[in-house]
Amino acid sequence: MASKVRMILKEGKAMSGEEIAQAEGTTRQYISNTLKSAMGKVFTQAQKQFPDLSPYEVAVQLITILQVDEDDVGNFYNLFPPNIREIIKKDAVNFLGKKKKK
Repeated sequence: MASKVRMILKEGKAMSGEEIAQAEGTTRQYISNTLKSAMGKVFTQAQKQFPDLSPYEVAVQLITILQVDEDDVGNFYNLFPPNIREIIKKDAVNFLGKKKKK
């Protein structure tokens, strides 16, 4: 499966989870779970690479590094596992609240 995923990325074609599942002969839920697991690992590694950044700031760095379009930020955020989404959300509220007070 990994080689096909690389091929999809190499061609630069955006595909939905359902399209990927059909191409791979699996379920959309399996693809979703696999992506969430991978995004959890990416986030954890990014935290190690950027130890001085808060969870929210790490997410912003990933958005920048991966060149996520402004319209796709919500979808990108939803790719994270629920526990990481909650950490990012709480930190964003804290981070943005501090910025307003300044």
